[in-house]
This record gives sequence, structure tokens and C-alpha cells, in this order.
Amino acid sequence: MQINIALTDNNPEQAEALRSRWYPSASSQQIRDSFIFNEVIDRFQGDPVEVLADYFRNDDDSRTAQRRITLRQDTNERLRTIASVANKPIAATLRALIAHAVDNLAVGDAKEQVEAQSDAAQLQLLNEKIAQLEKQLAACTKTLEDIKRLAK
Repeated sequence: MQINIALTDNNPEQAEALRSRWYPSASSQQIRDSFIFNEVIDRFQGDPVEVLADYFRNDDDSRTAQRRITLRQDTNERLRTIASVANKPIAATLRALIAHAVDNLAVGDAKEQVEAQSDAAQLQLLNEKIAQLEKQLAACTKTLEDIKRLAK
């Protein structure tokens, strides 16, 4: 189902950010912006009133541009449901959902960075333990050789 909707004027950049994160090896020709916007709607979880409240407040001063996008029937129904629960227009709801998804990428990147730092610390600790075990193994091997030599 094609709809004509007012999205923020930076929606191509938002779609590209989401595409590069969710589908890193895909180009804009392979995965269209409409597919990304369908994914934004389908992946949304939580109470729209609570989760999207800040985005609705910030939406008043955003510049918009008309855009024709294609939504799957079930995704369109979900968008309409989210909009009715939030008591907001469909266009404002979609803009808020897209902004929320882009912002969550930054949160996800920060979490991954923390996890990577944690992984690096664990890797360092493992490397230290490996070095310690190698020293102990070398000492055990030397002791075993000494015992064999004495036994002869």
C-alpha cells in the first residue's frame, strides 16, 4: 500500500543509517527506504506514549518533506494502531518511530563499545592467565625431566 506522508527532510540519511546498521552489506538499490521504514514500524516495542513522548515534543520544530512510501498491509495497520494509542497523526508517529530507531542505534553502538571494552579486558585477563599457565607448565616439565634424570 503506497501512502503519501510528510517525513523529516533528513529521512534519506536516517534510512541510510538504519540500512547500514541492520543490513551492512546491502546498498540502497537492494534495500529501499520503504523497506527500512517498514522494519522500523515492525521492530518497535514498548508503549508509544512513554517511549515516543520526547520525539513527539521535538517533532513540532522539525522540517518536513512529502514522500511516497510503500507499506505492507499489516505494517500499515500497526502504524495506525501505534498512532491511535499515542493519539497522534500517522505522519508524526512515523517520524517519531524513525527518530527513535536512529537514536537507539547510537545506544546500541555505545552498548557494543562497552561490551567490546569488557571483552578486551577479559581477553587481557585470559592472555595473562595463559602466560602464567605456560610458565607453570614449563616449570612442571623441567621438574619432570629432573625426576626422570634422578630415576636413571
